[in-house]
Amino acid sequence: MQRYFLARHVFVCAIGSDVIVLDLRKDKYLSFPREFWDPIARLIGGWPIDTEDSSRDEPDESALAQLLELGLLTVDDEQGKDASPATIATPLESFLEDFRAKRPTIRAGHVFVFLYAILTSLAKMRFQSMEGIVRSTRRRRRDPDAMPDLSTLRDLTEIFRRLRPLLFTSKNHCLFESLTLARFLSHYRMHPTWVFAVRTAPFIAHCWLQQGEIACNDKLDHIRRYTPIMLV
Repeated sequence: MQRYFLARHVFVCAIGSDVIVLDLRKDKYLSFPREFWDPIARLIGGWPIDTEDSSRDEPDESALAQLLELGLLTVDDEQGKDASPATIATPLESFLEDFRAKRPTIRAGHVFVFLYAILTSLAKMRFQSMEGIVRSTRRRRRDPDAMPDLSTLRDLTEIFRRLRPLLFTSKNHCLFESLTLARFLSHYRMHPTWVFAVRTAPFIAHCWLQQGEIACNDKLDHIRRYTPIMLV
């Protein structure tokens, strides 16, 4: 039986009866009913929905051809990957809701790094594709498994949060804010996970930074409504 793989620039998650697909190369989200995937999902390793009930269905050749044509699937295991969903700890804390922490001192160096992060983020969003932005963000991680000092991470995030309103608002700008915060923190060798997530009914895409079980730049009651689809 022919095996299929997700293209490396494609990410999926299941929410109820919907399957959401992120085509990073085209910077586009696609929504499919579960019934579209059921007859073919068992051919794709790691698929995030149990397909036992449809294991006897014949694969839908037209659906496979459509997905191959769209570049979402491939038969080349070197160009593809399995469809295992993004997995990250459910956040239990948020820096935005930590009112016990002291307000850190903002120094001239922080302002310089903040302005540099904004300018480079603007340039990337203007001249780079989303796939390129994600790739370059991953390359900046010198030691992705290193555990940062949470006190320092909290202070730097708070400094960024206090400087941000001087130049832009976070409302409806989660992508730009998270990218800029990621670049700001990377200067200090801090690399929280950049979480891309979605919800349905209605469909909304969202993103934030998260370190372990701590959300850096969003509130818990908000991000818990979303299902992760890609981790950077």
